[in-house]
Amino acid sequence: MPNDLIAVCHACLAVGWIRRHTKSSLVPRDRPRLSARVVLLLVLFIGLSLWPVSGQAQDPDPLAPPALPPESEPVLPPVKTIQELIRQRLFEEPTLLPPSFIDASYRALEQWKKDHHIPITIGAHNWFHLNNGGPHATGYGIPGLNGTYFYYLLADPAFYAGPLADKAGIHVEARFRDGNTPFRAYFPATNAYFYEAYGWLQTPFGRLKGGAVVRRFGIDWDGSWWGNVQYFDGLKLNPDLGVSLEDTHDFRNGLKVDRFVQFFVKDYNVSGSIVGANPESVVGSRQVNTLMARVVPTWSFRDHSAVALGLSGYVGEIRNDPGIYVIGQPVLRQTGTAGSPAPTGGKESVGAWAVDLSYFNGGLRVFGEFDQLYGTLSPSRYVSGGPSNRTTDVLVGFNYKRGPITYTFSYSAGFDSNPSGTQRLWVPGGVVALTSNVDMYVNYVFWQVRQHGMSQFVTFENGVQSVFVWRY
Repeated sequence: MPNDLIAVCHACLAVGWIRRHTKSSLVPRDRPRLSARVVLLLVLFIGLSLWPVSGQAQDPDPLAPPALPPESEPVLPPVKTIQELIRQRLFEEPTLLPPSFIDASYRALEQWKKDHHIPITIGAHNWFHLNNGGPHATGYGIPGLNGTYFYYLLADPAFYAGPLADKAGIHVEARFRDGNTPFRAYFPATNAYFYEAYGWLQTPFGRLKGGAVVRRFGIDWDGSWWGNVQYFDGLKLNPDLGVSLEDTHDFRNGLKVDRFVQFFVKDYNVSGSIVGANPESVVGSRQVNTLMARVVPTWSFRDHSAVALGLSGYVGEIRNDPGIYVIGQPVLRQTGTAGSPAPTGGKESVGAWAVDLSYFNGGLRVFGEFDQLYGTLSPSRYVSGGPSNRTTDVLVGFNYKRGPITYTFSYSAGFDSNPSGTQRLWVPGGVVALTSNVDMYVNYVFWQVRQHGMSQFVTFENGVQSVFVWRY
């Protein structure tokens, strides 16, 4: 029974008892004594009527305004210094800049492309170079690579392939440069080219690709923008013409294995190789019939860390046209012409192997790689200045991501033999996610090469690279 109703009942009983015991006026002298009892009982009844009844809910007054929730003591945020606020902005947010119209428009465009099945992305690498004692002047790019590093258009349409394959698709990445300056001197086109262009089928044995496909040799990338000596030697991010079968198999107990088997008919003449690094960078020399394989078992542990061990190798053949070569072009054989003689138009077998190890834990990645190549890859190597027949490359580094910033560091070195030559390349820096579709790379690059017979290193690059990479 509600408390208010109990109180009313108690009050009525009290009034009735009082009237019954006080209506007689025949004994006026007893009134004070009866009044004392009345007062005592009245106090008792009133007290019982006001005593809270446990477990009983009060009926709300239908005419009363809605009750407000009880006010709690406000919790004041801890006072933070300017340094703490900046650190929180940098390390607890996914982007450095606060959400803006750029992020909203990018998300809307991505959703629109997804809804209308338009798998196209466009973007660019805008490169600013600040010289620090190197051979290249400060500017937008460097001499020979002035202007925008490249624009790109990426298309990845996919469709049902019928009963023989789960899915099929096409992957095309077209790149464009400002003006008529080619990305490398040996490129078949000046300011426009296809970096990758292949079709693929998803089969029960893995994804089968055919066309201009990137080689899978060693760690894919070191996280920097500039790269490493393996990239400039043509071992990384180098597409060639052939087929590739790629698969990832998950085993029990946190083990998975990535597998790649590739066969390349010939060079594609599109890569980041320095002129004189490998066959495709030298006119009159080419690598053909190359069989390449890579296997990467990865073990994941309960503490969310992982270790990956990669093994890579290839065998192939180099064919050289007869003649005397200088770096980048052949000339007619004649007495007194400077250059390095190529093998007298014949074939030469080449091979390479590599081992790499990576450790992952949260935002941390630590890696190392060792590569060794056998055979005369170029009649005039840019490292040694001659037809070296063995090349050894090493790479170590780390990436550490915290909030919108990824800190990167890599050190790579190359050693040519017969004749000898040495190069070393330091690339500390980082990547900042400015918005959801704009990243800023900052790399300090210190690159030196000492050719055969030289007593000192020659500086190839010493400067700061600031690159804005955007996509839509």
